Amino acid sequence: MVYNIQNNITIEYGGEMVVSPGATLNFSNEATINVNGGTLTSAGSSNSKITYEFNSGVGIVIGIGYTPSNVIHDSRYGVHGVINMSKSIIKDADIGISDNTICSFNDINGLTISNNEFSNCKMGISASNLFQGNFVSNKFTDCGMGIFLSMVQYVNIINNTITSANNDSIGVLINSSDGLIRHNSITGFNYGIMLANSSPLIGDNNIISNSVSGIYIGTGSQPDMRGYLSFVENCPTNWAIFPLSGYNKIKDNGDSLSGTQLIFYHSSALLDNGYNLISYDASGNSPLVDGVLSDSTMIISAINNCWGSGPYNPNRYKIPMIILPTDCSIPLPDQNITQCPLIITDLLGINAIDTVYSIAIPDQNLSDIETKLAQADEFMRLGQYDAAKLKYSQIITLYADSQETFSAYAKLRLLNTIQNSPPEVFEQLEDLYNSAIFGITDTLIVDMLTHLANLCLISEDNVLSAIRSFNQIVVAHPGTDEATFAEIDAITASLLLDTASTGLHKMTNNPYKTKGPQDYNSRIRNLLANKFVSKTNNTKKLLLPTECSLSQNYPNPFNPTTTIKYAIKERSDVKLMIFDILGRHIRTLVNEVKEPGFYQIEFDGSRLASGVYFYTLSSKHFVKTNKMIILK
Repeated sequence: MVYNIQNNITIEYGGEMVVSPGATLNFSNEATINVNGGTLTSAGSSNSKITYEFNSGVGIVIGIGYTPSNVIHDSRYGVHGVINMSKSIIKDADIGISDNTICSFNDINGLTISNNEFSNCKMGISASNLFQGNFVSNKFTDCGMGIFLSMVQYVNIINNTITSANNDSIGVLINSSDGLIRHNSITGFNYGIMLANSSPLIGDNNIISNSVSGIYIGTGSQPDMRGYLSFVENCPTNWAIFPLSGYNKIKDNGDSLSGTQLIFYHSSALLDNGYNLISYDASGNSPLVDGVLSDSTMIISAINNCWGSGPYNPNRYKIPMIILPTDCSIPLPDQNITQCPLIITDLLGINAIDTVYSIAIPDQNLSDIETKLAQADEFMRLGQYDAAKLKYSQIITLYADSQETFSAYAKLRLLNTIQNSPPEVFEQLEDLYNSAIFGITDTLIVDMLTHLANLCLISEDNVLSAIRSFNQIVVAHPGTDEATFAEIDAITASLLLDTASTGLHKMTNNPYKTKGPQDYNSRIRNLLANKFVSKTNNTKKLLLPTECSLSQNYPNPFNPTTTIKYAIKERSDVKLMIFDILGRHIRTLVNEVKEPGFYQIEFDGSRLASGVYFYTLSSKHFVKTNKMIILK
C-alpha cells in the first residue's frame, strides 16, 4: 500500500501512529512526521519492510509534547516522543531521524534505533541533549553523514554498516558524548570516525578505505582502544579480556600520497595491548599516525598493535610513540578455555543489546589502577551505583594525574545522572573537576576536566553559563578545532533555552540559537564542511596549490573584520598569528595540521585599537608576513 502525504503528521502526547508492514509513505511538499510526545510504531518484517520516501524533506523529528497539568512524567520539559522502529527504510531525507530536543540530559530519556536502513540522506541520524542513545544493526548507504551525536551522555553504536560511494563527510561523529563504538563497518567517507571531547570504547570495528583518515581523534578526546578487561563472576578465570574495545581493523585509509589511519589533534588514545591492525600496505611511505599532541612532552604508548606487513619505517609515525613494530600476531581466543559471555545492555540494564565473548585471559601483571577500574565498571554494570561511585572516587584519590583516571572522573557524572541527582550534587562535581585541575600538569587532562565542568553546568540547569564558557573558547581560539567543536557545544546547549517552560531566561542576542531541527543540523553540517569536509570527489579534481601563499587581507584598512586567504601545498602543521607593531603576539588564528588546499579565515579586530598589525603564516618550508591596518 502506497500513501501519498502532502502535509505534516504530528503525533502529540497520548497519540500513536502505527504503520503496517509493507507500507510505503511517499512525502511531498517537505512534509514530515513530528513525534511530539506521542508514539510512532513502524515494525516491518524481513520480507515486508516499511519505506519512507521523504524526497529531500526533513525526515522523522522526535520532540517534546506538553502534557496536561494533572499528568505526572519524568521529564521537567515535557514528554519525550517515542519511536518503535525496525525493519524500516528511510530514503532521500534531509535528516533521516532527528532527536535534537530541548530535553536536558539530566532526564532519563533515550533513543533506540535498530535494524533499519537509511539511504541517500544528508544525515542518517542526528541526536543531541540526551541521556543515552542506542544505534544497533542499522545500514546507512550514501548518506552525507551516518550518525551525528552531540551531548548524548552514553551511546551504544554497535553492528552498523555505514558506507558511502562519495568519499565525503564523516561516517560517525560524536561530540561531547561517551560510550561504546563496536563492531561497525565504516567505509567511503572522508573520516570514518571523528571524536571531539569524547572518550568512548572503540572495539572490533572495520574502518577501511576512507579518503582522509580512519579515525580523527579531535580535541579533548582519549578513546580506549585496548582490550577490555572485565571481572565476570561466572567465568572460570574470573578476569577476561573482551573485544569491547581494541581489536579494530583500521586500514587503507587515505592514499599513497596523503591521508592516514589515525589523526590526533590535542588528544590521546589508550592503545597498549589493543591488538589493533593499523596499516596501509599499498604504500610504505604514507603516514600511519599523524597530528598534533597537547604538549611537546606527551608520548603515546601503543605496544602490542600491528602496523602492517612492511618493514618498520619511523617516518610513518608523525607524533612521539612507543611501539613494537614487528608484533602482528593478533591473539585468537584460546580454544582450551571457556569463552565467557558479557551481555551489553542499555545504560539502565533494562534491554539487552549485544553479547560479546572473551577473547583472551589477561596476564598476571595487572596494574592496580587496571583492576580497580574493572571492578568499578562491574559495579556499575550490575547496577550497584553507590559502590561504583566509591571505587571511582578511590581511583581519583590514588591516581589523580593518570590519563587512565579520566574515565573515573567521567563515570561519576554519568552515575549521578543515572541516580537523578539534584543540581547541587552536580555543583559539587563541578567543584571536584575544577579543584583537580590545579594539581595536574597534563594539559590534556586539564582540558578534559574543564570540559566536564562545563557539562556539569548544564546538569545544574545553568545553561547560560555553559554557553558563555563555550563562547569564550570560540573567541579565544578562532579557526581551530577547539573553536569549531565549542561552537557545536554552544549551539547544542542553546536548544535548552528555546522554551519558556524551562524556567531559564532566554539569552539576549544569542548567536547560537537555531530555529528547529532542520536549522540546527544545517548549521552543524556547514560548520563541519567549512572545517573538515572540503575534500570531496568534485573538489579532488580541482587543481591543488603548487606552492604556499599568503594573500593580502581584504578589506584593508578594515573595521572591524577582514578576510585572510592562504594556500597550503602539502599536508603540514600550519600557524597563522597576529602581532602588533612592536612584535608582541596578539592572537593565534590557526594552529593545526592542514591538508593541501585553499583556505580563508575571518579576523575580528573589534577589541583592538586602531593601528598597524602584522599577520604571519608558517608551514613546512614556508613563512610569510603581511601588514594590515585597523582604522576606526
